[in-house]
Amino acid sequence: MAPAFLIVPGERIGKVAIGDNQEAVHKRMGKPNKVLVNVKAQLALHDEDYPELDQWQKSLEQSSRNVTIEIWKRPKAAGSFKVVYERGVARQISVSLNGYSTSDGLSVASTFADFEKKYKNPRDFAYVLVPDEQLGLSATLETMKDYVSDGLALFSGVYFGPSAPEDVDTVIVHQAGLLALNGYSISSSGD
Repeated sequence: MAPAFLIVPGERIGKVAIGDNQEAVHKRMGKPNKVLVNVKAQLALHDEDYPELDQWQKSLEQSSRNVTIEIWKRPKAAGSFKVVYERGVARQISVSLNGYSTSDGLSVASTFADFEKKYKNPRDFAYVLVPDEQLGLSATLETMKDYVSDGLALFSGVYFGPSAPEDVDTVIVHQAGLLALNGYSISSSGD
């Protein structure tokens, strides 16, 4: 596996590492196709068994002006490569493009069961997105498994069906020991 396409949980995806600054990422990746600034990052859940979630959410809300998401897309390819920065430093990296994989071949072409053979004790999260006819959105079930101690999370969003999603849509690398961010909502586009 070429290092440019290697997923290393808790450390990097391809050329981008957790802790890199934006300038270093741009030198390696080029200019992103899209930049979202002043983004409010959301944690997967608030749980009384994990009081650090509320503390982390509050810290993100207080620093939301410093959270930026940069997105790279390949021409004619489905999926993207995303970097989430907090205070100008890469906090989380995600990929939904084919071609990136771990040293043992796990990728967005793998299933949750494939990952569970290697990684243990995930935090499981599930969300239901209600349909919105005005926005043209159908109801979906979104699932995330976060292997917190490994710094690896897996995401899948599917239309409602008879069973939970089995295929991985996105592989997320984040700092080991911290929860992944499950999604983003733009809190402001100015300022």
